Amino acid sequence: MPPKIYFSIFWVGFALLITAVCFTMQMEFLFVFALFCIYRAFFRDLLFSHRQYSLLAKNYGGEDWTRTVYFEENEIFSTDEGVKATTSYRIPYSDIVRIKEKDNKVWLVLRDKKVIRLYKDKFSGTSWEECRQFLEAKMAP
Repeated sequence: MPPKIYFSIFWVGFALLITAVCFTMQMEFLFVFALFCIYRAFFRDLLFSHRQYSLLAKNYGGEDWTRTVYFEENEIFSTDEGVKATTSYRIPYSDIVRIKEKDNKVWLVLRDKKVIRLYKDKFSGTSWEECRQFLEAKMAP
């Protein structure tokens, strides 16, 4: 299981403990800490993701933008195109430390903890299976 699950369990358990103390010892002011624990367990990451998406939408000039990822011979080339801005990135294959898959989604995990997210059914000119073999051959041992 990912570490995030353990932290969520910790925060929920801590919230329950604080709530029990609140009612047992008549310390209602501790209830605020219990609410903070629930926030940390369930809402913090959701709000952070929403804020990050809003910032990207603002930078690109709208709610929709297009990200294109090219797998070139020596590196990955990615462009993000929106109404107001276009950015591009070059990532060497040696920066990929792991490939994760779940259903239609693929995550290329990079050395600096960044992630390139791909969708298996969106490849053109090749299949995900062929691309995976290509990436595994290019990744640093």
